[in-house]
Amino acid sequence: MSDPATAAALAEVASAHERLGHFDDARIALEQALAMLATRPGGAEGELITTLNRIARVCLRLGRLEEARKYAQRALRIAEQTFGPDSSALAQPLAALAEGLGDREAAVAREISKKFEECVTGSLTQLAERYAEAPPKGEIVVVVAPPGAPAPASADDADAALAEALTRLPASKAAGEVAKKLGLDRKALYARAMAMKE
Repeated sequence: MSDPATAAALAEVASAHERLGHFDDARIALEQALAMLATRPGGAEGELITTLNRIARVCLRLGRLEEARKYAQRALRIAEQTFGPDSSALAQPLAALAEGLGDREAAVAREISKKFEECVTGSLTQLAERYAEAPPKGEIVVVVAPPGAPAPASADDADAALAEALTRLPASKAAGEVAKKLGLDRKALYARAMAMKE
């Protein structure tokens, strides 16, 4: 099944897992989305590139550096196949990454470990604009920064996480788990857990 809505939903599930620090679960959801996107006929290249880069980022968070490199290189190969290897189309995949991931900080490294090595940093949008006007030559590697700090959890997020944790843990441990995951005050969560149990 390669339903675009299901792939998008899996990407959102992965985002939720990332916010909770469940990177293994995020990776599983992203790989399921990737499998769906890979079976879609044409037109999903931007989503494929974005998903591959997200898996690479999750692998980095898990300390799986070699896997992260493989996913990032696969994203780059698809970008080169889609937009052309001459790098004059580098601006297009950078713009697609900015659209899919948000305007994160990134680096475009050219000719790594060679005589004319170069690394240019900036936001994805800035880099897309730069390379639209002055395309680089040679082998290119794009490194995208992880997302910034997540927005603080809302009271509804805290209540939902607390309710779920209370199904398997006593109030004190549930409050501690949720406090750690969402960065909230454990004492306040414990008081809320006790109120929820009544």
